Amino acid sequence: MPNVDERQSVPQSACHGNAGDAGNRGGLQEPLLGTEDAETAGPQLHPSDKEAPHASAGVFQDMMSQASLAWPLVLNLLAAYSTSIISFSFVGHLGTRELAAAALGNSFTGITARYVLQGLCGALDTQAAQAYGAGNLGALGPIFKRTLLFLWLHCLPLTGVLLGAPGLLRLLSREEELAGRAHRYILALIPAVWLDAAARPLNRILVAQRITRPQMVISLLIVPLHVATTYLFIHTVGLGYVGAALAVGATNGYNVLLTSAYICWAGLAPRVFGGEWSRVFKGWRDMAALAYPAMVMRVAEAAAYSAMTVIAAALPNPDTSVAAISVAFSTCAVLYMPFNAFGMTACTQVGNMLGAGDGRAARTAALASSLVAPLLWGCTAAPLLLEPHCRAAVISVFTSSRDAELLGLLRPLMALVAAVTLFDGTQTILTGVVEGAGKQLHGSYTNLLVFYGLAVPLALWLAFRRGLG
Repeated sequence: MPNVDERQSVPQSACHGNAGDAGNRGGLQEPLLGTEDAETAGPQLHPSDKEAPHASAGVFQDMMSQASLAWPLVLNLLAAYSTSIISFSFVGHLGTRELAAAALGNSFTGITARYVLQGLCGALDTQAAQAYGAGNLGALGPIFKRTLLFLWLHCLPLTGVLLGAPGLLRLLSREEELAGRAHRYILALIPAVWLDAAARPLNRILVAQRITRPQMVISLLIVPLHVATTYLFIHTVGLGYVGAALAVGATNGYNVLLTSAYICWAGLAPRVFGGEWSRVFKGWRDMAALAYPAMVMRVAEAAAYSAMTVIAAALPNPDTSVAAISVAFSTCAVLYMPFNAFGMTACTQVGNMLGAGDGRAARTAALASSLVAPLLWGCTAAPLLLEPHCRAAVISVFTSSRDAELLGLLRPLMALVAAVTLFDGTQTILTGVVEGAGKQLHGSYTNLLVFYGLAVPLALWLAFRRGLG
């Protein structure tokens, strides 16, 4: 075993700041957590701990550091999201009605549950990243367990909303048959919601510690398991499109089990699962002060997209409209993954630096993150704008070419998705910076104003008043 001096760690030299920094501090300047903690006694570092760039590192060096953390996350997120693509691909080949029901059910679950849980993890992102940057590793276990309990408590009312979905769906859809099919899909997704509430904090507590490659390997292993499980439930068991929803729950279960197994195998269990339970039941007010604005910030964007899918059910020919916009937004979500990965690394980098008391390095990390966005866009979304064959190949993943009306709607939608990605991706990365700095409240105000003061009203006006559908 190497000694403590030989191990890599987050920087500690700037934990107390210095006179030179005092005059240069702006919004990214102070950690939310202290550096002293009763549970930090004993060995603090682990061989898996990664080194963050020093304050003297430039923007380019910081970009490289973030890229080294982000590329495994890109593959991790793409592999994880591919399970949704696989599910829609299976369902899409069952028929347009089945695809519309699955799309409507998935969007409703996203608005009312999945994106809520994603946003509520925002407190962990801030607190764990800053605690790790401060060397306060004893705080990580209580932070994780507190977040897990917090999410599961919220799963209770969220499940109630999902159980009561039929009434809401009938208000949004002109076809009662479509609403009924969608509700059956929603009911099958309830186990996936509870398991997702466990999988998210497990992944995020590792990212806060600059650990990303194991999650990539786990996600890649899960993909073939999801394919087999989806085929089993849909075709072998004969559950039809509902089997795809049950397969999502099984896949979330695989994720929880494999990630927990890695944490135990790597010797990180005392850090992640440890800590006194008495501390778990403290600090809930501070957590809520970060979690709820983070939820609003995340849900404001995600729900705006999902709401468009739900509202499409009120358009003429709702099956085709819902299926088309679902395919377009699913493609948008794939393009979103690299930006989301860099948003997560921006949160980690900024949080680590603020936890170490180094506001200057945190601002450098924020600048480096924002400069990545146009580079990512040129490598991902731009080909969809410029190459029609690439666009056609993406469409073929989701549906067959026999439905001419659906294909006619998808071609222009794909070009719009590629164009929007540049701005949405930049906003996603900056959201990570905001979370790392613990400024979720400011981010929530901004997203509410932009999406619901401008974007959603404009979309409704164009769809219904201008007749663009």
